[in-house]
Amino acid sequence: MVDPIKHISLGTTYVEFEHSGERLLSNAEVKLELSLNLNLLFECNFPNSNHFILPGSHTTLHLVDYDKEIPVFVIRNSLETIVFVCLQAPCTILGTESQLISHAEFKLLNFSNLRQRHNIEFEDWSLKITAVPELPNLSQKFQNAGGFAQTHSGLLRRSDGAVFTVSEAIKILDSLRLQCCFAHGIYCSPILPIGYDSNGTEVWKEWGSSSVDTWRWAPSWADMAPPLDLNNTFPSFHEALCSGLETQNALHVALSWYLRSNRNNGDISGGLILTQTGLEGLAHHFEFRERGAARNIRSLLRKFGIPTEIPPELTSLIELGRHYPNTRDKSLTDGPYVFAEIRNNLVHPGHDWNDIIPIAEYEAWNLGQWYIEMTLLAMTGFNGQYGNRLITGRAKYDLEAVPWAKQES
Repeated sequence: MVDPIKHISLGTTYVEFEHSGERLLSNAEVKLELSLNLNLLFECNFPNSNHFILPGSHTTLHLVDYDKEIPVFVIRNSLETIVFVCLQAPCTILGTESQLISHAEFKLLNFSNLRQRHNIEFEDWSLKITAVPELPNLSQKFQNAGGFAQTHSGLLRRSDGAVFTVSEAIKILDSLRLQCCFAHGIYCSPILPIGYDSNGTEVWKEWGSSSVDTWRWAPSWADMAPPLDLNNTFPSFHEALCSGLETQNALHVALSWYLRSNRNNGDISGGLILTQTGLEGLAHHFEFRERGAARNIRSLLRKFGIPTEIPPELTSLIELGRHYPNTRDKSLTDGPYVFAEIRNNLVHPGHDWNDIIPIAEYEAWNLGQWYIEMTLLAMTGFNGQYGNRLITGRAKYDLEAVPWAKQES
């Protein structure tokens, strides 16, 4: 039986900090606390010490072994122990972005939607991701209970064996983070990367991580069996992120709203507002900036061949469309119209759709999330099969082609 791990031990290091005019030295145990915040902790022992520091106090730790200054604050204190939490996430403790490395290793937490092994060759890069042997047991253990566990390890190098900069590695690992967040529907992240030179010496290291959600299921286009194959998605996803700063920013922002909405924890109304914000941002990126959210969302969807009709599975939305048709043009009583009107009903006191039942709000939210998924998949060059979140009770192996691929066939 595999139990959730509470933290990852990162070893010990000597730290210095100043308190009441005195410079204190301690050997600190370093841990990555596995919680929603993924706190980087430094536990310092001071036997028989009178150095009491109030929790919440801010200071700077000097990592003696790495000659690195990091901002921290005290979260726990006793007569013999002080626990600091790092205020940077992640925190580079060794090397700089210009440092040359021959390869980088990293870990993945809670990436349950990935296959056992990925050998991804793209541009001049080789990215290998391998599942831990106990991954099937982890999935069975944590799918209901939640928790954190390492699911994969990763290796990044140049295909020709040439050295590369830490800055290049960071860019690829950030693309991998966004790809896996988008596929899983919740926050995930590669953690604890270490870069090595040609002699196998550590020359770059990060402690801490971006946000990672506890292990759980979330609706997603990549909720499929067999699990997602990154060989078919990551190269074009990374290429889209590198295609220009404006596109990169649009993808980052849309994914942020999508993920925050998808982790709504039952707050469908709040999630629906977040989803429309994401859709309007994407429409604005493509210069659909007319008055009226439905009009701009409709133009965005049409640009990528995404159908605007209310899907037949969403019977509550179809009924609302019949009851409250678009008075300006009944032919535009479609998905964007009903979605935007339900959102308006939540935020505008004078809106007169007063009989919206909870299932209709859920269907509108789910439809908006599907719109974001389809738009981002189209933007990142995906032309394969996916799991349609709009189909209630869909089996994981029940997949379909993306709408624009159907139109081409």
